[in-house]
Amino acid sequence: LQGGVYNDGVVLSDPVIISRSASAYGVTDLGLDGITSFFAHHVCTAYCRSSWARPKNAVVIFASVQGTTMRTCQPVCRGL
Repeated sequence: LQGGVYNDGVVLSDPVIISRSASAYGVTDLGLDGITSFFAHHVCTAYCRSSWARPKNAVVIFASVQGTTMRTCQPVCRGL
């Protein structure tokens, strides 16, 4: 998630949805591996609730890096 804090509010961009079935929400949807890796890196703050579900054995599958790790792929032509 990226964005900024401005005088009149907060703008968030580049949201990523990670689902249980990988790729349901595009190339950034890393599925269960992404969920597990997220929680292995996550440190709860005052914004988190202890009642929220978390994986029992979260392990790092994807290393944290600054910047993007998006791979480029060729666009798919759909009968043009």
